[in-house]
Amino acid sequence: GVVPVATGYEPNGETPLVEVPGELSQALESAGLFKGATEVSTDWPADRGLGGLRELAARYRSEYLVLYRQRFVNRSLTNAWAWLTPTIIGALIAPTSTLEMAGVLEATLYDARTGSLLFTVYERVHATSNVNVWNNDKKRRDLQASLQKGAAKKLADQVVSKTRRLAALRPKPATANASASAPAR
Repeated sequence: GVVPVATGYEPNGETPLVEVPGELSQALESAGLFKGATEVSTDWPADRGLGGLRELAARYRSEYLVLYRQRFVNRSLTNAWAWLTPTIIGALIAPTSTLEMAGVLEATLYDARTGSLLFTVYERVHATSNVNVWNNDKKRRDLQASLQKGAAKKLADQVVSKTRRLAALRPKPATANASASAPAR
């Protein structure tokens, strides 16, 4: 199951409803490492924290959860176009501000049975954009959405790669024939 979390697991908190959990779920299912993968709704458990995550895993009959979260910081700076501000055209349409956004998308594989965190991968993103003074909140949201969309596949590839490495490290189950033919000591 792929669980989006905001700052930490909290069922009543606002969760980021972006495309990234869907991309992670699809990549894990396509990789053939699990029988199935699904996005998980965080509205159902009664408990916050690890107990709530285990409850979610049990309700979805999932041994593992991929916990996804994202964090972004942004700055707005006046740039060299600001000298046009005293003019009417400059004040209305010149790109006098530079929006700068940096963030990290994070995915952690959680073993619900043991309570172990098996790995965490990060995809770091950064972008700048020169804009005029109008509707900068919308421009910030659009810039963040663009960064998320561009990083979703890269993050999913990292999760699949790490999961494959974990699967390769798993000890092979002993077969009955091998143990029967082993010499007695």
